[in-house]
Amino acid sequence: MTARVRARRQSIEDAEQLAREAEAIAAGTDFLVLHTGALLDLAEVLELAGRPKEAIVAAEEALERSSLKENHVGARRARARLEAAGRDGR
Repeated sequence: MTARVRARRQSIEDAEQLAREAEAIAAGTDFLVLHTGALLDLAEVLELAGRPKEAIVAAEEALERSSLKENHVGARRARARLEAAGRDGR
């Protein structure tokens, strides 16, 4: 969440660093819901940074992770991000 706030305040480099750190920490756990959220935050930061292709990759990974855990809320958020980016997300 902090990364998304920083990105919206035009601190893109700081925001990306925070988002990547959060994703790395979450990736080292078995908590797939946390990892999904971190990936979606990273996707948002990358989108705000003008890097839509990287944002799509992060959102696709979030969708994959949420599907593993049957995390319907995370999957819905990932699909919405992918649809906004012009990807189907299915």
